[in-house]
Parts: sequence; C-alpha cells; structure tokens
Amino acid sequence: MTWWNPLLWDWGAIGNAALGAGFGAAAVTLYRDHRQTKSQASHLAVRLAVVLEAYASSCQQFIEDNANADHEPDQEFPNWRTRLPELPPYPDDVEGWRALNLKLGERCLNLRNKITGSQSIIRATIDVDMDALGDTLDEHAASRGIEAWEIAVALRSRYGLGKSEMVWDYVEALTACRAEAIKSKDESAKARAKFMDREQKH
Repeated sequence: MTWWNPLLWDWGAIGNAALGAGFGAAAVTLYRDHRQTKSQASHLAVRLAVVLEAYASSCQQFIEDNANADHEPDQEFPNWRTRLPELPPYPDDVEGWRALNLKLGERCLNLRNKITGSQSIIRATIDVDMDALGDTLDEHAASRGIEAWEIAVALRSRYGLGKSEMVWDYVEALTACRAEAIKSKDESAKARAKFMDREQKH
C-alpha cells in the first residue's frame, strides 16, 4: 500500500488544496456575516425611517395647530403651542445600531440634540422677544421636521428600502413654511433696524 506512504504524497498539491479550502471557507463566512450585518442594518433603518417620517408629519401638525390657535380678544398673542413635538424613542436594537452606517447613525442621534437646541431658542424668544415668537415657532418646527425627513430619505436610499408612501406632501408644506418664517423674521429685523436708526438720529 504505497498510497499511505507520506513520502510519496504531493505535499505541494495538498497544501494548495488546503489553502484554497481555507480561503473558500473564509469567503463563505465573510459573505454570510456581510449579509447578516446588512439585514440587521436594513431592519433598523426601516424602523428609524418610519419614526422620523412620523416626526416630520407631527411638526407640520404643530405648525397647523398654531396657525389655527385661539386668539382671545384680551390677549396680545394667540394661544400657541410652544413645545415642539417630542421625538419618540428609537428602536432598542444593539446589533442593528452596530451594523448601521456610522454617519447615518450619528445624524439620527444628533437630531434629538437639535430639537433640544431649538426648544431653548423658543424659550429665549418667549423671554425677550414675543413679537418674533410666531415666526420662531414656525421656523424651528419646520427645520426639525425637514431634517427628520431628510434623514429618513437617506436611510431608505442607503438600504434600498424604497420611497415613503405619503397621503399628502407635508414636506412641501414644511419647506414653504420655513421659507416664509425666515423671510418674515428678516423683514422684521430690517424694519426694527430702520426704526432704531431713525430714533438715534432724532
């Protein structure tokens, strides 16, 4: 039985075969891990996108509520809502967050900080410049809603989830509202500056 004699074996061929098998197994493992990671990220991405789209819609509802707020005859300003919509908790999915694109994950997490910052500006406006409150509420609600929508769009694009199906285009309404609020604030600031300039000259 000469076939069992190690001295007669083609160790080069055996080494190449073993090495090839090793690479093949590694490639299969890497591919399987990649598919699993992508699946985890995609699953989290669609859940995040739905949360963010709902938040954008709630921002538009906030603006509409303020546009139709009651205005008592003895009050200088309407009974506006002054607290921005709350961003719901994100899904608690550790593996999904690890698999999610880092930049998109950062944008999701930072949105909550921006909402807090906008709320601080609103509080400051209430304290020092009530005349600007209406425009400030519209600007920041629209800005945060648009940002939430843009993140959702980026998530859907990155993971091939398809476009969101909307009953009505609240994003267009948010965009128009923000532009109008910024324009109104700029015009008010210019008018105040002209008034102050005239007062100083007199």
